[in-house]
Amino acid sequence: MLGTEGLLKASAGCAGFARELISLLPLASSEGFDIRSLIPNLPLLAISGSLHPVSVGQIEKAASSGILLEKISSTKLINSWADTKEAKELVLKVRTHLKNDKSCIVCTNGGLPREKADASAGKIARGLAQFAASIMEGQGELNVSIFGGDTLLSLMDMLSLDHLVPLTEIEPGIVLANAEGKGKKDDICYQIRGLRL
Repeated sequence: MLGTEGLLKASAGCAGFARELISLLPLASSEGFDIRSLIPNLPLLAISGSLHPVSVGQIEKAASSGILLEKISSTKLINSWADTKEAKELVLKVRTHLKNDKSCIVCTNGGLPREKADASAGKIARGLAQFAASIMEGQGELNVSIFGGDTLLSLMDMLSLDHLVPLTEIEPGIVLANAEGKGKKDDICYQIRGLRL
């Protein structure tokens, strides 16, 4: 009903909700088509606020293959770290790396007890999104991949993007989408645990 009324913008929920949501989304068919051809050959900035073991494992595997990995503690992200001199220096390091056509992963390493991490999830996501937006500002074209729903929604808010237009599922649970809002349009690849197309 939301889809037919034009009211479905961006939604998040549990895996059961995601199963129902998929039937509402107008997605491109990938039969007989190389989905990867939709992804521009640009440096990749991967941002992960996910502490799910599968996401953490994927990030560690990518880093072991030589991709630059920058981990930021959750404590820093909660405490407005993105405005500090240390953060600005790291932004410059990551930008330089991306300008040299190299990929980079920025993630939180957790570092908080589970109860405190759960209570601070929104602040952690906003801190990571603020840091990512600083990297992307004036960077030029690049591929962006987001791990974690809170991080995705926070980054969209930072960039004044208000909705996603899913294009296709690249791999199980990984969706290529256009993020749009206020006359801007960016390609975003995101992974949210429980979202399957």
